[in-house]
Amino acid sequence: MLITGASRGFGAETAVAFARKGGRVALSARSMPELERVAARVRDAHGDAMIVPADVRREEEVGESVQRVLSEWSRVDILVNAAGIKREGPVDDGALADARETLEVNYLGAVAFSAAVLPIMRAQGSGHIINVSSVLGKRATPLRGAYSASKAALNAWTDSLRVELMGSGIDVTLVCPGRLADAQGDKRPRFAMDSIRAAECVVRCAERPRREIVLTTAGRVLTWLDFFVPGLVDRLLKRARSRRD
Repeated sequence: MLITGASRGFGAETAVAFARKGGRVALSARSMPELERVAARVRDAHGDAMIVPADVRREEEVGESVQRVLSEWSRVDILVNAAGIKREGPVDDGALADARETLEVNYLGAVAFSAAVLPIMRAQGSGHIINVSSVLGKRATPLRGAYSASKAALNAWTDSLRVELMGSGIDVTLVCPGRLADAQGDKRPRFAMDSIRAAECVVRCAERPRREIVLTTAGRVLTWLDFFVPGLVDRLLKRARSRRD
């Protein structure tokens, strides 16, 4: 497995969850100290860990990390694109710069890693690309426009990639978490799912590939309401925003 965004949060927990199944996990992110801590957790969970640091915005670093995995382990069976950044703020607050960086990491980073891995999977005749998006890629909420737009782009691209690869032996899955909580935190946000539990869902999806999974009940309710009564969702979100103000 090759996991991006593996230095913390959902990516790190996914790496450890795969390790518990005896997986060989290549960890990619920018921070070496944090990657080393996650690698230790992977080994403690009886998995094999390799650190392949890369900035998803730099195509040459992406290519080098993938080639290192290939040279060491000769294959890549699963790619989990979990790298991401989340920015919040009104549309007129640093909009262009924030939107550009968010798009580069959340969407183009997944494109870059997938493009680097696909030739390997095609040669193998098998593989699985798991793109970690968000419920907000299906329904944007106030102050999260740039983040939601980047995830919506990832959703659309994943749909396209899935159809392109049908019959190739390569599966493509879109994972849409709702709100996630650090299982080691003191307080869990309302309606949140533990990152550990969410990571275990990804492992099950790798074992039995699915087209798409929405991880939280609240996320499923939101997408259902937005499909059938989008105007109501607009009003509810506006009311919630007004209360916070």
